[in-house]
Amino acid sequence: MTRPMRRKCGGQPDSNVVSAPEKVIGQVDAVVIATDDGDDHVRRARALIEAGLPVFVDKPLATNVADLHQFIEWHRAGKIMLSTSGMRYAPEMRLNEDQRAQLGELRWITSVTCKSWSDMGFTLWRRLSRCWASDSSRCRRGRRGGDLMQITHRSGVRLTIAALHDAYGSFGSVHLYGTKASYR
Repeated sequence: MTRPMRRKCGGQPDSNVVSAPEKVIGQVDAVVIATDDGDDHVRRARALIEAGLPVFVDKPLATNVADLHQFIEWHRAGKIMLSTSGMRYAPEMRLNEDQRAQLGELRWITSVTCKSWSDMGFTLWRRLSRCWASDSSRCRRGRRGGDLMQITHRSGVRLTIAALHDAYGSFGSVHLYGTKASYR
């Protein structure tokens, strides 16, 4: 929304491009903030949310505590906003009964993504959390050039998520290992 005015194919300016997000207030029904910069979402969303517009904020919603508290405050005030990853709901992330039987008891899940834990790793965690119902018990992270999360679920299943800062070809790789088989 803050880009300079663009020209349509015929050379005429596109009158729908604005110089500042707040200039769409009263002109639109909802707003999508499609950046993955969790340190800039409050600034981009403030006027829109406070004006009462429903706002979808790309993940990560916030990557610092102060901004997270601001979003919590808006939520408590009844403001309409959403931030999520559609990957969590991807049907290919759900094992059917036949696949579960073929896999056996789940023992280990590995996954790799690009960027950092705050940018993409948590998205993978939410995606993989569909494989079980409860939360993790131990986490470790932080490696040069990437983040490595090693989580042991209370059931004993191990999960390893690598967020390699410059490995853009790795996005979405998931492997499940069971007592009888494995799935990619």
